[in-house]
Amino acid sequence: ERCSVLVHVLDTATLESDRDPVSDLDIIEEELRQYGGLENRPRIVALNKVDIPDGQDLADMIRPDLEARGYQVFEVSAIAHKGLKELSFALAGIIAKARATKPKEEATRIVIRPKAVDDAGFTVAVDDEGIYRVRGEKPERWVRQTDFNNDEAVGYL
Repeated sequence: ERCSVLVHVLDTATLESDRDPVSDLDIIEEELRQYGGLENRPRIVALNKVDIPDGQDLADMIRPDLEARGYQVFEVSAIAHKGLKELSFALAGIIAKARATKPKEEATRIVIRPKAVDDAGFTVAVDDEGIYRVRGEKPERWVRQTDFNNDEAVGYL
């Protein structure tokens, strides 16, 4: 859903005699229509394996049909690195165009609310008998962490 462009990579050198890259593309397009939201995305068709003679022949046969449907078609060979630069530049152009028309998203504001300066995390109260009572999470943690067998630790507390 985040993609700006869809690339259909069609195998033009298939060893399966009953496979037709254009029919495969039609099936994928129908699935995209059913999925929703992706049918309006720009598309590019990459005819792969054109370095193989049969692949180039099939690419030459189906290219006019694909272009007539409005697809931008690129003949590529992933293994021979043929046509990849042109494909990359075309993708970059479409993505740049999509980003330029997309409204800028406002950055999420993170609000940090520090505790009040006078909030010590505990309270000290004197009861009727004159005994000081210290309450709060911090003093409870200090007591739990103190080794009462160690005079220095008790003195620090």
